[in-house]
Amino acid sequence: MSLSRVEIDVGELATLTEPGAREFSLPSNNFAFSGFVVQSEGRLRAFVNLCPHARRPLNYLPHRFLDRDTHQIVCTGHGARFDIDTGECVSGPCLGARLWKLDLEVRNGSITVIWDAGAVVRRDGNGYSELSR
Repeated sequence: MSLSRVEIDVGELATLTEPGAREFSLPSNNFAFSGFVVQSEGRLRAFVNLCPHARRPLNYLPHRFLDRDTHQIVCTGHGARFDIDTGECVSGPCLGARLWKLDLEVRNGSITVIWDAGAVVRRDGNGYSELSR
C-alpha cells in the first residue's frame, strides 16, 4: 500500500439516493477541499469537487451536483455540464476537459473513496492550477 493513499469513509450506500450525490471532505491538500460521489442507474462514481474551467467548487448548496433531470453533473458557477460516468465536460467553456475521478470501493455497505495524497498541484503561466499525478 502506498504511503500517499488515504481512505475516506463517505457513509452508507443505502442512504445515498438514486439518482443522487453526496459531498465529502478531502484531507488538507492546498488545492481541492472536497469531493463527491454520484449514484445513477445503479453505478457509483467519485470526483474531486473542482471545475476544470473556473477552478472553483461545482456546487453552491451541499450535495447538489446534478441537473434538474439528474442526467448530468452541472457547475453552478457557469453552467458547464459533465458526463456522470466519465466526468468529461460535454457543454460549456471547459468542453472536453474532465473532472478528476477518484477510486472508490463499497465495503460491507459503506462507501470508501481513495484519495491519492501524493497528487500535486501544477500551475501554468496564467496562474491556473490542476491536479496531476
